[in-house]
Amino acid sequence: MKITLHLVVSIIIAVSIVAGISSYFSVQSEKERLGGSLEHRAWLVAEGMKESVGMLLAQGPSKKLDKLVEKISTSEQVFGVVVYDPAGKVISVSKELSGKLPDKLDIIFEKFEGDSGKGLYKEISTVQMYLFALPVFNDEGAITGTIVIFSDASYSDKYLKDIWFRNFLRVLANALLISVIILFVIRWSVMGPIAKMGEWMSSVRKGHVDGIMNMPKEDLFAPISKELSSMAKSLAMARRAAEEEARLRESAGSTWTKERVKEYVRSKLGDKKFIVVANREPYMHIRRGKQIECIRPASGMVTAIDPLLKACGGIWIAHGGGNADRDTVGNRDIIRVPPENPQYDLKRVWLTQEEEEGYYYGFSNEGLWPLCHIAHTRPVFRINDWARYQEVNVKFARAIEDEINGEPYIFIQD
Repeated sequence: MKITLHLVVSIIIAVSIVAGISSYFSVQSEKERLGGSLEHRAWLVAEGMKESVGMLLAQGPSKKLDKLVEKISTSEQVFGVVVYDPAGKVISVSKELSGKLPDKLDIIFEKFEGDSGKGLYKEISTVQMYLFALPVFNDEGAITGTIVIFSDASYSDKYLKDIWFRNFLRVLANALLISVIILFVIRWSVMGPIAKMGEWMSSVRKGHVDGIMNMPKEDLFAPISKELSSMAKSLAMARRAAEEEARLRESAGSTWTKERVKEYVRSKLGDKKFIVVANREPYMHIRRGKQIECIRPASGMVTAIDPLLKACGGIWIAHGGGNADRDTVGNRDIIRVPPENPQYDLKRVWLTQEEEEGYYYGFSNEGLWPLCHIAHTRPVFRINDWARYQEVNVKFARAIEDEINGEPYIFIQD
């Protein structure tokens, strides 16, 4: 339950962070759009007034200018209008701004580039305003005054806060929905398989041998399932060996069991290394499509010697004949085997096709095998096969030499 709670909280936090960053950029983009819209509308109003204000300014302060300013101020797009002279003195002001203007408005003293205006945000009587100033020139190109358009910008803050609030609700709803979905997924694909594996392990622990081979096939936990299955098989084998040993002791029997053979080998070898040399390898890797599969070749020698190496460790040196053998070995062409429960080393010797045909299929199978088994087939010996046989034996001898440490036991098959 704690893991699920931590997961849900982590998801909510992660979704909130991502949504917060996304919302920030969305709000910034919307803020720039609103600012651009305010500036464009103020510019249109000021540009429309510029010619008339220029003519009226040439006549000096007049009621016509006041009427124009008041008329423009009544439009929905404008909060108020002020006309200043070049010295910064108010010539005409709309009723909405009367008595609310700051003593000094810096924007009218800005250096304008050509006849383009400038805008800024400023708080006027606790209301956030957008001010856009546009200079008015006479025929000689001198500034005769400045038109300042005041637009109410407080609605943009409310709009942006509303965006944040809507995004928060959206994030909260998404986080809750994702959390519920993940809870169902965890219950279905994680907790369920874990519960099945727990029941299976409990059954094996209680000694139900039939359940060992019925390991739940869960794709998500395939590596764990494989290891648990191998562990359960090893425990079952150990339990059977202990029961058999106890039975033999009770009956004072002297039958050789696999466990007794292992103990006998351990006692004879002591600390010495056990090296097995054979043409046939006990485990071979072959490629099936895109997958690499490990198989155990059918061989009486493998069946006899493999348990001894599993019992006492050591190294098996053999010809690597699998088409995926090279892809699985590590340093010094060695791999630990068996794959499900590594207990000893397998060192592979690489042979060319010519060497394999001459030494194995030629000299060994057509010459030595009929000769040594007194078969009703005359042995065939060829000089080229003998040359390959010598070359391969040198390869095996060098592979053995690399692994000799101290005084090992070396078992050479065939």
